[in-house]
Amino acid sequence: MTEPSLHVTRSVASTRTSVAGAWASVGIAAALVWLAWNNGGYDATVRYGVTIVVWWTLGLGVLLGLLPRARLTQAGLVALELMAALCAWTFASSLWASSAEHVLVEFNRDALYLGVVALALAVARESDLGRVADGLAVGIAVVAMIALASRLFPDPFPTRGIPEFLPGTVTRLSFPLGYWNGLAILTALGVPLLVRGAVSWRSLPMRGLALAPVPAMAAVIYLCSSRGGVIALLVGAMALVVLSADRWPVVAALATAWAGSAAAIYSFHVRPDLVNGPLGTEAVLDQGRTMAIIVAGICAATGALFALASWLIRGRIRIPRALGVAAAVLAVATLVVGMAVAQPQKRFQAFKAFPTFTQADFVNSHLTSGSGTGRWQQWTAAVDAWQEAPVAGIGAGGYKAYWVQHRPADFGFVTDAHSLYLETLGELGLVGFLLLAALLSVLVGAGGIRCGRCPSTERSARAALLAAGLAFLVAAGIDWMWELTVVALVGLIALAAGVASGNPKPRSSWSQRVGVTLTSVVIVAASVVPLATELELEASRRDVRRGDTSGALAHAITARRIAPWAASSLLQIALAAEQERDLVAARAAIELATQRDPDDWLLWVTRSRLETKDGDALEAEESLRKAATLNPRFQLFR
Repeated sequence: MTEPSLHVTRSVASTRTSVAGAWASVGIAAALVWLAWNNGGYDATVRYGVTIVVWWTLGLGVLLGLLPRARLTQAGLVALELMAALCAWTFASSLWASSAEHVLVEFNRDALYLGVVALALAVARESDLGRVADGLAVGIAVVAMIALASRLFPDPFPTRGIPEFLPGTVTRLSFPLGYWNGLAILTALGVPLLVRGAVSWRSLPMRGLALAPVPAMAAVIYLCSSRGGVIALLVGAMALVVLSADRWPVVAALATAWAGSAAAIYSFHVRPDLVNGPLGTEAVLDQGRTMAIIVAGICAATGALFALASWLIRGRIRIPRALGVAAAVLAVATLVVGMAVAQPQKRFQAFKAFPTFTQADFVNSHLTSGSGTGRWQQWTAAVDAWQEAPVAGIGAGGYKAYWVQHRPADFGFVTDAHSLYLETLGELGLVGFLLLAALLSVLVGAGGIRCGRCPSTERSARAALLAAGLAFLVAAGIDWMWELTVVALVGLIALAAGVASGNPKPRSSWSQRVGVTLTSVVIVAASVVPLATELELEASRRDVRRGDTSGALAHAITARRIAPWAASSLLQIALAAEQERDLVAARAAIELATQRDPDDWLLWVTRSRLETKDGDALEAEESLRKAATLNPRFQLFR
């Protein structure tokens, strides 16, 4: 082959690779946006469906020899083994947990994350890391723009019942995820990924385009009034600076983005009705249209300014190393002084106290408050649960019932400890906590080592992904991000991609292929069962709302046949049978439900009501006394 023809062949191959990479980034972004639109994947039916798709793809890819695309690193293999062990321990906790149904919910969640990490390790190679980072960055930026549009132009967007269900939080931006802190933290994870594009993409216009969304994303975090989002943003930014090979361009991009973000936030700050409500008035709608133009202008100016500055100073300014060291020392000293001035002891006392915010200016009073909004009490309850069962824990999914029974006075209902690490300690004991800690240590440690050793041309993607992963791990320690699927998936994909390999694809043995395929079949089956159960229960609830009690009872019975261990289907049978005036069937179902989940106080209240209707006053009193034992702070019982 002549030299010109060889050059043409290589050019065509390079073009095909670039196009395939672009489509891969678009696919990642589209999947992320879809999941975020569906309440962030929090709903059980969505999560079960995603689990099925992930494990079906993984199993089929391995069986056909298409996966893995590169030899897994030792760290990647260890991480998969640890995650599989965590899944197995979660499932084993059904032996001592009060509810097997809650254990299987948590097992499915862990199985989904295991499948996503395995798929990321099997698909992503070192050459793909930039595409993964770009796909996540674009997807998060699109979600943030949708969220901001839902505040500036609210009419086309659904409320999803939040104003009725949580009227006190309606002014905090939460669409489309349904949770303000989750939206803010997801948005924060995208910032280091976008800054990476701003400093590494070859085209100057594309660099400016990468940085342009950041001011709007900062406005989203502000409108969410999320301190967790602010913390995740700061952690991601600092980690990116530390991990990057060429730090000054990163600092310049962050400084430019900060200036644009300050302008965007100030523009909202001077329009308090648009921030704190009352929303929906004509004045607020007018302000929204005005702010859309202002924010678009600020974003465009931020991107253009950075692109212009990059063009003007490219290769012309050399920063002495001593200046960089001095800047780092000054930053650390400023942080230490700031912490001292902030009166940490007073802040700690405020963190433990119950919160009080000024409703007239909720966003600013909440952001500047040191209150933990009940987290200290929730974390303390998780530690107390661990002390009751230090080795094995109280069982996966058991925190909700434990909190209801042991919560302090005047604190409401929660389902999670708002800390992945403390909740794991309480539910799965020291064994589960050590497995989780080892898993995350391997991903972070190996990712950091590979980031430090890789060439500078490849380091930017690894640094950005690891920075996003570290921000997620911090956020998971202070909020229930492990349960918000889209946030957890972004964090885990970022961490898993950081230990991706560039070694040639190995030849998988048939035993390995069969083993992975059988595992996939088992987990898919384990996900189909609860998915079918949940769909039947949803159909039963719809029938109840329509007044079709016989149809509701039929769907509930079908759900119970699919998952006979579940108390939720038995409760639905009891409620539907009560509507049908069949108290015998209703009592039989609710009595069995309290055996399946004896720590759920609502089941005992329902049982007491049915026993009262059936004229069994002594049994009703005993059931109500049991409910009061499980929820002693409930005002009705007090």
